Amino acid sequence: MSDSGSSAADSTSNGNSAVTEHGTPAYGVGGEIGNAISFGSGAELVTNRTVDLSASSTATVEAWMNGNLTDDSQEVLNFGTSGISSASLEIAVRSSGYTNWGPAIVIGLGTSGLNQQYAAAPSSNAWHHVVATYDTAQLASSEMKLYIDGVAQTLTTYAGQNSDNSGTLGSAVLYMSGYYFNWNQWAGKLDEVRISNVIRPAGWIATEYSNQNIPGMFYGVGPLQ
Repeated sequence: MSDSGSSAADSTSNGNSAVTEHGTPAYGVGGEIGNAISFGSGAELVTNRTVDLSASSTATVEAWMNGNLTDDSQEVLNFGTSGISSASLEIAVRSSGYTNWGPAIVIGLGTSGLNQQYAAAPSSNAWHHVVATYDTAQLASSEMKLYIDGVAQTLTTYAGQNSDNSGTLGSAVLYMSGYYFNWNQWAGKLDEVRISNVIRPAGWIATEYSNQNIPGMFYGVGPLQ
């Protein structure tokens, strides 16, 4: 994410930087790695309108997130809208009867139907690495996976939405902290937001988490043999 200014800079060579869509999110706040973006309780929204997954049926969406994970109906990351239109991927926070009134991370996929699944949310107001993978070639029960802090989660169907999806993921807007300009905003901080057109395997995700969480303990250098 951007170190300062009014944009979230793309650290790859693709140049797909995100910009402020609405409100005044705070750039350059302390993140898990360097700096992050902080979203308040108002209608603050950052978007990237150049994300193209139209040639892919797979994706990985991930971010470090730190904020309130106990409220209901808050969109953290959303590619498309909120599971209601073609080419929609989502990571959201829910706490309702559909999650047995427990705070949950909900992931969704909606290319030809609507499939939403959830797992218990981690602790609020602490940095957590959240990764969702999507594969429309799989059956509904296995087309999405969720990892929290490097660990694969057991998923439960959310609100009876378990349609099997097919086709490619399309080209759409990537919304950060909500969707459209003032719907279901999430209050918290985001860092290292990434979306790719491949499925990252479990070992890759666990290694990424360990490397980014405590870099100094990720590896050690021993004496010369």
